[in-house]
Amino acid sequence: MINLKGKRIQYYIKNQYGVDRFYLNDPHEARNFQRLTKAKTMSPEQMKALVQLTDIQFEEVLPNREVPF
Repeated sequence: MINLKGKRIQYYIKNQYGVDRFYLNDPHEARNFQRLTKAKTMSPEQMKALVQLTDIQFEEVLPNREVPF
């Protein structure tokens, strides 16, 4: 059994044509999520379900390419 309690998943929000899209920041997590769901983005409902199922935490961050140096 994998213990995910206390794990933090970082995500960022990108607005595309007036719709907020939730992207996972870590490429490995994003690839695994895409394998499971066949989707590149998450919905708030999926995030809430994962929190309830696994007790993980989501943390909003800036996208990798927008982080100031």
